Amino acid sequence: MDVSKKFERTFNWSITKDQAEQYVGPLSDQDFDHFCKIFEEVFYNEYQGILENFREDWDEYKTWDVK
Repeated sequence: MDVSKKFERTFNWSITKDQAEQYVGPLSDQDFDHFCKIFEEVFYNEYQGILENFREDWDEYKTWDVK
C-alpha cells in the first residue's frame, strides 16, 4: 500500500437514542440531536489530540509492530 501522499480511512459511526440515554439519561428528540452533534465535535477534537500525541511521542510509536 503506497501511502506516501495520503492515507485515508472512513470511520462510520452511529448511535441510537437508546444508546445515548444509557449514558446520560432520558433525552428529548431535540436533546438527542444536540447530543449527536456534540458527540461528533468531541470525537473530532479527540482525533486532533491523537495527532498531538504523535508529535510528542513519535519516537516511541515508530517502533510499534503493526499489521
